[in-house]
Amino acid sequence: MRMVKILFDFYLDASIHVAFAVLAFYHVTLLNFNIPETKNLNYVIFLSTVITYNFIKYGSRAKSYVIVTVKYEKIIQGISFFAGIFLCYFLIGLSVINLIILAFLAWLCLLSGEKVSGRVIEISSFPSNLMTAPSAVTTITYRPAWWEN
Repeated sequence: MRMVKILFDFYLDASIHVAFAVLAFYHVTLLNFNIPETKNLNYVIFLSTVITYNFIKYGSRAKSYVIVTVKYEKIIQGISFFAGIFLCYFLIGLSVINLIILAFLAWLCLLSGEKVSGRVIEISSFPSNLMTAPSAVTTITYRPAWWEN
């Protein structure tokens, strides 16, 4: 029973539950709009969410956001590092339009309230940093069939 508790605590601390929730919201969007599923985008969404939430959660505790002193956090950082390697692999498999939309969303994340065309863009509903852009791309990447008419 102790091992189950350790694994469950790691599951929570490594933000894997958040990644599953984001992936579930993506699949609900696919079902609501009858959009075909893209395997690589599934992996990009899941892995980018794990990386982002771990960076947000543990990055503020580390010296210069890289050197982690606590052993438990080093394990989570290692998981995030390998997730980043796999993320790069699955990003290669995305279509050009997905990558363009991803780059646009990353650009929006970097604006963080700068004025564009005389008005301030509210970024509060957008992801908090560059690495969450793959999670945000899910709602914009594919257009439903009724948009074409």
